Amino acid sequence: MHDHALVRAVEAQEGTFLAALPVDARERLLADAVLVEVQPGAPIFSASEATDRTGIILRGLARTHLSSGDGRRLSVRFARPGTMIGSMTDSRGAVSVQAVLACTVLELNAVTLRQLITEDGRVGLALVAEVVRRLQDTYATLAGNTFGSMRERVARQLLDLATETPHAGWLVAPITQQGLADGVGTVREVVARVLREFRSEGLISTTDGSIEIRDPAAMAAIVGRSLPNVRVAVPASR
Repeated sequence: MHDHALVRAVEAQEGTFLAALPVDARERLLADAVLVEVQPGAPIFSASEATDRTGIILRGLARTHLSSGDGRRLSVRFARPGTMIGSMTDSRGAVSVQAVLACTVLELNAVTLRQLITEDGRVGLALVAEVVRRLQDTYATLAGNTFGSMRERVARQLLDLATETPHAGWLVAPITQQGLADGVGTVREVVARVLREFRSEGLISTTDGSIEIRDPAAMAAIVGRSLPNVRVAVPASR
């Protein structure tokens, strides 16, 4: 596990939890961690599982989201390579985690992580820094939902819809321009203008009744500009 190319890449990525760990603690944590491959649209952790499971995205793009009783979902954070997902909190703080692009996840052993936190204050400090990053991302999401431009709101709506229907290597949001306008609280003409911008930038293509997201990572960067603009590989053009 220590020599896996994706793990080494995250270790070298400044600002990540793995990079912040002391070498001896990182080796212990990696010794019993496991790699998990997750397909686009599939759950990584459910809300109930996320209370005692945690991992690190090594490849791909994922989102954490809250769910309401009537099935609606609110994206809280988009996770790129190097980002921790899941937690060891009680159920009140739990969120679900779902793959947007195909993900490789390094799932950590919760028992080992708890032992390291207890034994080594440096590990605890690294975890505190991770919690601060999550809080900052959540603040950015709240600000985007409340004060965000129409461009940000449309991007978020498309990502929320498209994660459920990966199609032929692309993410597809099965919605019309009018339906999208209704979802973000504006008129069709405004949404059409934003979609034209996205098309000109190569982020989307449109078909009857659906919108294909060609660059999910760039779309996620629009939603959460406080996050590092790390590019994630997307499938080759069909």
